[in-house]
Amino acid sequence: MNYHTEHHMYASVPCYKLGRLRREIEHDLPPAKWLVPAWIEIIGVLRRQRRDPACQFVMPLPQGAAG
Repeated sequence: MNYHTEHHMYASVPCYKLGRLRREIEHDLPPAKWLVPAWIEIIGVLRRQRRDPACQFVMPLPQGAAG
């Protein structure tokens, strides 16, 4: 889903402006993944959380990202 992260971070931005927003904040976002690698990562996290319910996944951000 294109610009899904941006939509949730800045819900008031109209959908036709999300591409421009993405270019403006790209340096603060994690690298985009294709669907299959993203699901592989999600499944791995779910398995870890099944073994350890206190486990939380924190997406690594690029070096120097605000936050």
